[in-house]
Amino acid sequence: MSYNDIMDVGGDEIFIFVLAIGITLWFLIRWYAYIAGARSFKPLAAKKATLAFMPLISAALILIVLIFWAAPDVVGFYRVFYVVLGFPWIYLGILLMFLTLNLSWIDDILNHNNKASFGTIIGCILSFTLIYAGSNVGDGPGWWCVVFSALLGFALWTVLAVILNLTTKLSYRVTVERDGAAGFRYACYFIAIGIIIGRACAGDWLSAGATVADFLYAWPAAILTAAAIGIEQFFIHKTDNDGIEALSALAGLLYLGAAAASLILLPELSINQLR
Repeated sequence: MSYNDIMDVGGDEIFIFVLAIGITLWFLIRWYAYIAGARSFKPLAAKKATLAFMPLISAALILIVLIFWAAPDVVGFYRVFYVVLGFPWIYLGILLMFLTLNLSWIDDILNHNNKASFGTIIGCILSFTLIYAGSNVGDGPGWWCVVFSALLGFALWTVLAVILNLTTKLSYRVTVERDGAAGFRYACYFIAIGIIIGRACAGDWLSAGATVADFLYAWPAAILTAAAIGIEQFFIHKTDNDGIEALSALAGLLYLGAAAASLILLPELSINQLR
């Protein structure tokens, strides 16, 4: 990052960058403080290690997208800028996860060592990361394009997650009943809609209206949510546990396969055309 790169940065970008650094530091200090302060016993060690690596994993995913699919001028300072900007969005997602789904990484994982919640919460964090990363794909005139796209993505994620939870009580089954198979299906669902919504957030910026129109390509996430509701009704009414794990693995693969298929079948993105 050269001196000239810094001098070319706008005043609004400096303000947003400093604000994002502040939120990021607040988030990461609390994150690692809670992990370090959690009681240490063997069953929790692997979960604590995974949680410790999650911010690094999220940053790596965002950076990969910035390197290969962001605008050509997103280099140097701007790669750092958008990676740092990602952490406030992940923090926002974690708050939404708690407020709308009653999933708490502190209570469910660190305090109660809930194996079922662990997978679900990791799936949520990856989902938020994918949505924000997708918002960085393509060309645009400034950081507000990424923010606008991410807002659309997070809003849809919240609506779909709430609908699924209200109709299936998945959060209750994961946090209270500690249903590990349900937690696995929940995690795969979140990763799948993160992929689909992230794809819908991607593309060159032409206007706010055009971005909203492009975001309609998130429709497979709604179809997947409807399918998940039907699948969960099957599991709710299943009276025996025979084959639950195998069927849950199949359902999870179905969600992820549907997300992959949506990437292949939806129209190819036209990106980096504003150069």
